[in-house]
Amino acid sequence: MSKTCRGLKHINVGWCKQLTDKSIISIANYCPELVYLNVNLCYLLSDKAIEKMAKTCTNLQSLSAEVCSQLTDRSIAKLAQGCPSIQLVNFFQCDKLTDKSLVRLAQSCKNLQHVDVGVCLQMTDRSLLELAQGCQNLTYINLHGCNQITDRAIVELAERCKGLLELNLNGSSQFTDRAIVAIAQNCPSLQKLDISRCNNLTDRAILELVSKCRNIQKLMVRSCYQLTDESLAILAENCTNLEHVDLGWVHFLTDRTIVAFAESCKKLNNINLQMCRHITDVSITRLAECCTELKYVCVAGCKRVSDNALRKLGRVCPSVLH
Repeated sequence: MSKTCRGLKHINVGWCKQLTDKSIISIANYCPELVYLNVNLCYLLSDKAIEKMAKTCTNLQSLSAEVCSQLTDRSIAKLAQGCPSIQLVNFFQCDKLTDKSLVRLAQSCKNLQHVDVGVCLQMTDRSLLELAQGCQNLTYINLHGCNQITDRAIVELAERCKGLLELNLNGSSQFTDRAIVAIAQNCPSLQKLDISRCNNLTDRAILELVSKCRNIQKLMVRSCYQLTDESLAILAENCTNLEHVDLGWVHFLTDRTIVAFAESCKKLNNINLQMCRHITDVSITRLAECCTELKYVCVAGCKRVSDNALRKLGRVCPSVLH
C-alpha cells in the first residue's frame, strides 16, 4: 500500500497486532507527507519504527501508540527532535517511558495540545512541570494512574495551561483539594474531569468547581469516598450542561443529590450510581420523569432500588441500559 499510495497523510493500523517495524519503516520511506499515524496495540513495534518515522515524516502532527510497550525514551527523543510540529501524542501504557520522554517533547514541541501518558507509572512532577512551562497550548492531558505526580505539578499546569478542556487524574492518589482548586480557578473552560479514586478529595474541591467551571459536561468522581450531598447536589444545581456523571461508590450520597441531577441536568445521558446504597426509588423515578436523553444508568449494588422503579425507567426511557 505504501509503495502505491505515496501521498497518504493519514494511516490507522491500530490493533494490527502482527505488524512489525518493517511495515512502519516502509510507510515512512514511501509516505513522507504523513501527518497522522495510529499504531495502537501494535505490540511488536520497537524504537526502530518510531525513529525512522521521526527522521522521514517531519510533518507528523499526531502519533497514537497505546500499549506499544517496547518503546523507550530513545525513540521519543528522536520524535521530539524530528517532528517539532507534532500536536498529539498518545503513549497510554507505554510503561518503559520516563520523564525523559516528556521533557524532550516539552522542550522541542511547543505546539503540543494533547498528551496521554496514562499508566506510564514512571512519570513524576519533573515531566509535568516541563510540559507546563513549554507547552502552554495544552487542551488535553491524561495522567491516569501516575501516582508519583503531586499537587505541585498540577498547580503549575493549571496556572500555565489555562485552556485545558479535559483532564484525567483517575487513580492518582497523591492529589488533594489544592490541585483541583487550582484547576477550577485557572481553567474555566474545562469540559471533562476524571478524578475517580482520588481519595484525598473533599467537598471543598467540588464546590470550587461549581463556582468556576459551570460548563463542565463530564465528571467522574467514582470512589471519592469523602464526597457528600453538600457539594454534589450544589454541583448538579449549577452545572446544568452535565451529560455524563460517574458517582459510583460515593457511599454518602442520598436521593437529594440524584434528584438535583434529574431536575437540573436535562442533557444527562449517562449516570453511574453503583454501590450508592442510600439511593432509593425516589431517585430513579425522578430520573425517569426528567431526563429524557438517558441512555445508561447503573444501579448495581443499590439495594433500596426496586424492580418497579426500574420498570418505570424502562418505560419512559426505552433506550436505557441498566
